[in-house]
Amino acid sequence: MVGKYHNGNQLRVDFQVHLHRSNYGLDDVLAHMEQIELGAAGILSYPFENEINFPLSKAERYELVRGDRVIKATNKENGRRLYLFLGKELESSDGWHLLAIGTKIKYDTTAKRPLEAYIEEGLANVEILILDHPYADPERGFADIPKKKERQLRRIAEKYGKEIAFEWNGYSKPFVRKWFASRILRAACSDVNVKLENLAEEYDLRVIPTSDTHARNKRLLNGIGVSFVTFPVSTLDFSDKTTLNYSIKAAIKSGFYGTDKHYVSFLHLFEAWWPNIRSKIKEKIVKH
Repeated sequence: MVGKYHNGNQLRVDFQVHLHRSNYGLDDVLAHMEQIELGAAGILSYPFENEINFPLSKAERYELVRGDRVIKATNKENGRRLYLFLGKELESSDGWHLLAIGTKIKYDTTAKRPLEAYIEEGLANVEILILDHPYADPERGFADIPKKKERQLRRIAEKYGKEIAFEWNGYSKPFVRKWFASRILRAACSDVNVKLENLAEEYDLRVIPTSDTHARNKRLLNGIGVSFVTFPVSTLDFSDKTTLNYSIKAAIKSGFYGTDKHYVSFLHLFEAWWPNIRSKIKEKIVKH
């Protein structure tokens, strides 16, 4: 029995959610997912964390069954099932972010490796791999990647374009990036999602939209599910928690999924990123 799913026979998934120890718990996360008809979410640790720094073992209103790749949560009142894919946002030694979803590997954040080494290991481990915000450079305050990294990105697309996916980012609002470029970074911050879509058309890549929600407090849970993908339930294997991960990976590889691309609100983005913006402003003041 598959159970009750939202949106007819479609499973909606937001593959990138970062939770914080704050004024909310797992019940709040799952309740929000039910409210917006999101059937699954990727709960990921940050690049500087060795593991997810959020309590995922207890919920009052949901029965939890935890596997090494996925947590199944069943609402005790209505029987609705939700899934949390466990994973990590990896930071490579050559300056890329890679989402490793459904990972069983214990990564050491102090021992970074090149992007291709992470990809090869993830493929061997049957993880869902998504190259995060490919055109926004984490080494340059998320300004546009330089020409050298763009050439590397194209090599990655050529070599792994049929094995991994590439992320459309719900936090990369074009007008905010333009303001940030002119006022703070003094560097090019173009529409990175349009660039990705052009690259995807050229190389026939799999594009996965995510919200990239950074839920620093309960209010910011509203970012979860702003962008998502949909999978026909009939194509997925729910027989156990491991096969679900494998069948979703297979669906992504075949391109048998739908996408819904939206940005978080400006107020959400400002609140979520204010600590980063404030530090950049302080750096600018110190330099002058």
